[in-house]
Amino acid sequence: MRTFFFIPPLNKMSGGLAVICRIAEILHQAGHEAALVVREQDPLQHAVKAPVIDWKNLALTGKDLWVVPEGWPNALLPGLQAGAHNLVYVQNWAYLFSALPEGLDWNRLSVEFLAVSTPVAYFIWECLGKEADILRPGIDLSHFRPDSQAGNSLLFGKQESLIKNSGKAGRITPPRLKKINVAWMPRKNRAIAIQAMQIFEGRGRAALPVNWVEIQGRGHEQVAAMLQMSHIFMGAGFPEGFGLPPLEAMACGAVPVTCAGAGGWDYLRQALPPAPEMQNISSLTPPAYYLKPGRFGECDLPAGPNAFVVPDADPISLAIAVEKAVNLIAAGDPLIGEMLLNGQQTAQALSLEKQRENVLRLWERFCREIR
Repeated sequence: MRTFFFIPPLNKMSGGLAVICRIAEILHQAGHEAALVVREQDPLQHAVKAPVIDWKNLALTGKDLWVVPEGWPNALLPGLQAGAHNLVYVQNWAYLFSALPEGLDWNRLSVEFLAVSTPVAYFIWECLGKEADILRPGIDLSHFRPDSQAGNSLLFGKQESLIKNSGKAGRITPPRLKKINVAWMPRKNRAIAIQAMQIFEGRGRAALPVNWVEIQGRGHEQVAAMLQMSHIFMGAGFPEGFGLPPLEAMACGAVPVTCAGAGGWDYLRQALPPAPEMQNISSLTPPAYYLKPGRFGECDLPAGPNAFVVPDADPISLAIAVEKAVNLIAAGDPLIGEMLLNGQQTAQALSLEKQRENVLRLWERFCREIR
């Protein structure tokens, strides 16, 4: 069985394309016949460790696996014409229907689905009645990890050790802080993030002033370094199929205060106190996802609270949740130490090594099914 991945003609590499390239590289390095297929504009601006072929040289057969991102249904045509096994990798539920030509229905196409997260698999099931395996991305823990000399590690390293060893910890006396660093990324919903910052500053109820750390146009190592020095990550990204930035933040030891964008609920675990204790924040509890048992990837991720999660497009709740996190950090509250520890466990469960293991296991099954 050969596997071909369609690479859309985008202006530059996106997070979703990087995930697809990573899957192709894993397969190629493990000895599978796998290649990336580019057409017109080639967004692969960095070297990839997998073969790259031009669209005009693509010659699919009935024994090939043709993988296409969900927003490019027209690219399925070569696979449909060749009778190949067509797999739509849904990395964001919001784009599943957005590019379908008028009059075309997913259920009329000979395709199967692969979801990037449990919420996306649930969306596919609810909307199409189609079961989807789950293949999550992974993060590079050699970059995205806490720095013992920066951020929350300086404040709560001892606290995390107490929680891990005894399960109990009291309030600690943190080192004197002048400011709390709050990282944010303007890539998605910049206006909402700015509005949340304005609300935060206008309320003036935080125990310490905040230094807003804007992360944009940086490489992985630079992003990781900025997250390591940050105490909080404020996320306004939605919609999401999975949502890597909050995961990267918790891997670096920053507390995520974020919306979920639906897909983030795959790994985000609510730590905000329930209403009525937080009466000035919109009440938000994690949704329950019901899937037919037995699909690949339905593994249990850590369940401990690891983030403050607020409704999408709600700058008021986002600002007040950031304020809550600032005040807890300033007070040395043990909840922060618990969240940091749980965040590390979540990051370990979503490492590149775990992604590689899941890719190879899933493709072993595909190889048995496609002969």
